[in-house]
Amino acid sequence: MKKFVKASTAILVSVLMLTGCSSSSNNESNAVDPSDVMQNINARKAIAMAIDKTSFVETILNNGSIATNKFVPSKLAIDSELGDYSDFSGDLGYENNDELGFENVTLKLVLTDTEFSKRLGEYIQSELGDLDGLTIDLKQMPMKQRMEALANGDYNISFSGWGPDYPD
Repeated sequence: MKKFVKASTAILVSVLMLTGCSSSSNNESNAVDPSDVMQNINARKAIAMAIDKTSFVETILNNGSIATNKFVPSKLAIDSELGDYSDFSGDLGYENNDELGFENVTLKLVLTDTEFSKRLGEYIQSELGDLDGLTIDLKQMPMKQRMEALANGDYNISFSGWGPDYPD
């Protein structure tokens, strides 16, 4: 069961960058509106794929989690006729094209004000620095303020977790 939970934690790593699609905008006159970028599924997938998840789970999480680029981790849901659902559930790959919208955009990453969140945010900021035209602005705040920011749509990217307690 412990391996199952650790493997399932990997789903967080694979979809974490897809969770934040808010209406926040950037006030710079020549900048791309972040909400336009976040509405582009290929841009969100590019962001997710730009993060080295193996390095992330080994250096930041460091808890035995397994990196994945799938929406459903292996061995989470197994059907006697169809097999492992992760084999056909789809991955996070994207079509490499020039329509990602990263010409000049700053995305706000909202985190809690913990040491772990600081390391996590700095890691993501560093990884996404490889995407030309994309800047990540880290906003650390107490949990209550973070929850208010999320409720008000005052963010572009946020992290949330989910861990299954049983396969269904």
